[in-house]
Amino acid sequence: MSTIENPLLTIAIPTYNRSVFLDRALSYLSKQLKNDDLPVEVIVSDNCSIDDTENIVTKHIKDGLNIQYFKNAVNKGMDFNIAQCYLLARGKYVLALGDDDFLLEGSLKLLTELLTGSDYGDVYFKSSGYNKNSKDSVDADKFSYEEFSDPLIFIKKVHYYITFISGNIVNTKYLDREYMLNYLGTSLPQVPFILEAIISAPKNAIINTVLLGVELDNTGGYNLFKVFGRNFNKIIDEARAASPELIKKIKKVINRNLLIGFFPDYILRFRTNYKNDFIKADPINELQTLYKGNFYFYLCCYPIAYLPKGIARIYRHGIKLFSKLRKLIS
Repeated sequence: MSTIENPLLTIAIPTYNRSVFLDRALSYLSKQLKNDDLPVEVIVSDNCSIDDTENIVTKHIKDGLNIQYFKNAVNKGMDFNIAQCYLLARGKYVLALGDDDFLLEGSLKLLTELLTGSDYGDVYFKSSGYNKNSKDSVDADKFSYEEFSDPLIFIKKVHYYITFISGNIVNTKYLDREYMLNYLGTSLPQVPFILEAIISAPKNAIINTVLLGVELDNTGGYNLFKVFGRNFNKIIDEARAASPELIKKIKKVINRNLLIGFFPDYILRFRTNYKNDFIKADPINELQTLYKGNFYFYLCCYPIAYLPKGIARIYRHGIKLFSKLRKLIS
């Protein structure tokens, strides 16, 4: 497989000591790139792994998958390694694919067909938790997508999933190296870039078809409530391409979704022996300063944190029903 001179799409995988998952991700890419001559560049950014990551990459290169392999001399931290994936990309578009996620068979052909001749800022596509009974290929006949010229409407649809690296394909013309590196330490270094692309581009797109398999509950190493609370809001506040009025509207949309659909789930999980690698934190202490004047914080998060566990579970189901009804009404 020859090197792609002008790739349309770069798929860059940040990895560290997860060679089993990386092997799977590369296998799914290899099947698709061998069968179709697609303008796709593959990068692996290895954050100085000490397992057999390098051997896995070498195996796939020998098997015919053209991989640009970069191994950091020292572990530079998760944020830098994610940022490096975007900064190394030569494609018009870049997808930073988590090493434990993988693109279902047939997805790359559909993606490159959609991206060819387009000028999207961001393309978000849907994913599904993977297990041994899940489908591992895409039904091309059911492929569908929507385009959005209004960035706020797009954000209303995607909301906090703009943080999900594996689900967002971003136009590299909006990438600013120094701007991204300013956000190392937030655990969300990609979000300023994604936001800038969404706001600045003439249009964005959402693919309604599931193209991605994800390994559920396989992340951690940071304070979840601080990252998706204070850090996320700070990034939105500092969005360069947005007017103050648009920033206000974006924050309202994203925070409402966080408070109704994201934080309550994790507060309950943390109370019920949920196995995770997140830094232990008191969610209410972390969130209260930021959301102390927000009705949804007191309606959706406070009771989950302090009600008896059994009642908190029932209350959470009520919140989910409320959320569904709210979306139907709106």
